[in-house]
Amino acid sequence: DQIRNGIKGENPNNGHGWIFGSWYGNNSPQRIKSYVTGTLTKDSLGLFQKPEHAVNYLESHDGYTFGDFIRLGLGDVKPDEVIKDIEKNAKLTPTQLKLNKLGALFLFTSRGITMIHSGQEFARSKVLPLTNQNDPHRGMIDHNSYDKDNEVNYINYNHAKMNQDLWDYYKGLIELRKEFQSFRRAKYDDVEFISVKDNDFALGYELNYDDENFVVLFNAHPLKEVVCALPKGKWEVLVDSDKAGIKAIETLSGIITIPTSSGFVLKKK
Repeated sequence: DQIRNGIKGENPNNGHGWIFGSWYGNNSPQRIKSYVTGTLTKDSLGLFQKPEHAVNYLESHDGYTFGDFIRLGLGDVKPDEVIKDIEKNAKLTPTQLKLNKLGALFLFTSRGITMIHSGQEFARSKVLPLTNQNDPHRGMIDHNSYDKDNEVNYINYNHAKMNQDLWDYYKGLIELRKEFQSFRRAKYDDVEFISVKDNDFALGYELNYDDENFVVLFNAHPLKEVVCALPKGKWEVLVDSDKAGIKAIETLSGIITIPTSSGFVLKKK
């Protein structure tokens, strides 16, 4: 759970993590870098001997869903709020969408085994049904639904269509990881971090594996854009703040501006 707690935070009320532009507990820029390379013991911060020992996730069966953690963390929903409009709650706001994409991009580009949970790809929300009159938390977002046998644990595929943008982003990230071995098989020494000035929540690295050469860039600051110098050459943008996949969106060289709460993957042309 190190990546889960480090990237999104430990609780949505007062324990926000990196995607919110915040540090909580022992989280730090150094720990974020350790997640990139597999959360290894050789960094004196991790748990694992090899990247393939790490199962990386942002959401599992326990705790809030990743989408709900963001809804609550942004203050768009209160922990004790009774939600009467399920559809309105499920539909992502622009800011919620950005944070969901940022977390997903970090997850899919980190060394280790990628795990996603049911409905994470459309920011599934778990709201306790109002029809259960015996539940004092009816209508509220559920933080751990292991003991529920009702619609809070059903998959609502209409909500997947509602949040198609995020669904497509996940689909593109899956294509990226499957297409390029760098994101599955790169070793510790294949990652070289890029210096990013004046922003502790920004992170960049160059990834070289066999004949593949990538630059991965993140900016988790909610208010400050980042201007970063790219390594020499021409770089095809495969992932930006809107789209993800294996086809070039545009070609850049020189410098790149990373908007707030977003990331990029670029492949050397």
